[in-house]
Amino acid sequence: CSRYASVSGTAAGNDLPWAASGGVRAWLTSANGELQLTVTTRCGPLGGQAKTTGNTLTVRNLATGAMGCAGDVGEQHLWVMEFLKRPIELTFSQGTLSWKSGTDTLRFESE
Repeated sequence: CSRYASVSGTAAGNDLPWAASGGVRAWLTSANGELQLTVTTRCGPLGGQAKTTGNTLTVRNLATGAMGCAGDVGEQHLWVMEFLKRPIELTFSQGTLSWKSGTDTLRFESE
């Protein structure tokens, strides 16, 4: 599957500058018949079992790597983790993959 790097993001309508320059990377893989989502932030990896139903992605058994980050980078990692815990509406238009989770969004382009 393609790997994607974030090009923008918003939290409750406010821009997330750290997401604009690849602050979040994501890709899906298949292992033993299960779809797996891997996401990396500047703090470390996140991953879990993924399921798509129509245009909605849900992630189960979300786990994070052993890295610990303080300050802004740690807060960004926690924001992404919370984002992934909610159902994510997927859309793809003009080469941009958009994820919408609640009032928050992340937009990606293929790496």
